Amino acid sequence: MGSKIPLYRPWGWAFRWLEEVFSCHKLKKSIEKSSEETNNESSDDVIEYHQAKKQRCVATRSTPSRRQSTRATSRGRSRTIKVKEKAQMWAVAAAMEDSFIVVMRASHVYKGFFMVCAHMEIVSRRRAVTLEVKEKAQMWAVAAAIEDSFIVVMRASHVYKGFFMSIPLEWLKKYHLDKSLAVELRVDESKWVAKYHYIGHGGGLSGGWKKFVHANVLEEFDVCLFDLVSQKHDAIILDVKIFCVVREVIPPSTIYLQPNSRGSGHTTSKSEDEDK
Repeated sequence: MGSKIPLYRPWGWAFRWLEEVFSCHKLKKSIEKSSEETNNESSDDVIEYHQAKKQRCVATRSTPSRRQSTRATSRGRSRTIKVKEKAQMWAVAAAMEDSFIVVMRASHVYKGFFMVCAHMEIVSRRRAVTLEVKEKAQMWAVAAAIEDSFIVVMRASHVYKGFFMSIPLEWLKKYHLDKSLAVELRVDESKWVAKYHYIGHGGGLSGGWKKFVHANVLEEFDVCLFDLVSQKHDAIILDVKIFCVVREVIPPSTIYLQPNSRGSGHTTSKSEDEDK
């Protein structure tokens, strides 16, 4: 009879295989457990980091930087200035020739109750004028002059503010204009009545002179040639020829000046064509 094969050998291999499987499974479980703990720790760190970052952002928003506060202040100021400018624009649009505009101040409505009236000035909007163009306009006026004429080159005080045009003293002495009287100004078929004021050593045109300036869009450096048509006891008639230094007619802007306590002026403006 042959030798018997022990029965425990195959079962022994099975047991060893199962031990290896169980040991591998146990090792796998321990690795997974350690990895979960690591992940939990890292996720806690991430959560803490985001919470800290959020707190910093909230703190930054609650306490804005100097640049942000400056921008916010400038935006608020710009909005306030726009509202003020709108109110002034509405007032200017509603203004008439005999109107004036005043922007209310604290001294007008809260304390003192004293309001300073505004005054008006005209500002040119035309292009710059060269010396050559000025001389040409004066030459044309001299060429068209006759014996009873006088020439005046317009100044800022004649056409922008003051609106008083002085007449050459020699011409006044020649025609013995030693008292105030009415003056009729004629340009083609149009007529305007101004006032000649005698002030002891000379005189000039005022009163209706301002309307004449606005109607003919006279500006600084324009040249006017005045021809004597007739002279009566209480009035004279002058024909006026205008030599403009710029051919393009661009009405100037009207500036209303409201002085403040420091002497500077607050201005609002509108074009002369809006007046018309």
